[in-house]
Amino acid sequence: MMILEKLPLREMKDFLNEILRKYSILSFGNFKINNMTQCEIVKIIIDYDMKDDILYQKDLETILNIRKSTVSGILETMEKNKIIIRAPSNKGKIVKLTEEALKEKDVVFNLLQTIENELIRGIEKEELEVFFRVIDKMRKNLK
Repeated sequence: MMILEKLPLREMKDFLNEILRKYSILSFGNFKINNMTQCEIVKIIIDYDMKDDILYQKDLETILNIRKSTVSGILETMEKNKIIIRAPSNKGKIVKLTEEALKEKDVVFNLLQTIENELIRGIEKEELEVFFRVIDKMRKNLK
C-alpha cells in the first residue's frame, strides 16, 4: 500500500470546506441561496430553461447524484424562499424558477460563472483534464 503525505479524502473535504466558507451565502436580488447545492440547482434550471427543456425533480437526483429525500428537502427550502416552484405532471414534479427569480437569473448565472472561473484560474486545460480523469477514477472506485 502506498503511503501518501496528503490524504485525498482529507484534501477534498478541506477544499470543499474552503469553497463553502467563501460562498456560504450567495444573494441575488431579494433571494438568498443557502448552499452550493442550491446554487447548482438554480444553474441547472437556467441551463434547462435556455434549452427549452423540462426539468423534473428526478433529473436533479441523477444530475446531482443525491437521494430523492435530500433533493426534496433542498427544493422545499428553495420553495419557502420563493426561488423555485414545483408543478405536478404525469412524469413527475417539474422544477422551475419563480417569476421573481427568473428576473435575477442572469445575476445568478454570472455569479456561478465567476466562481468557476476563479476556481480554474491559472490551471491549464491539460491539468483540468487530468483532474477530471482522476475524479472519475475515484468515483468508479467507490462503486
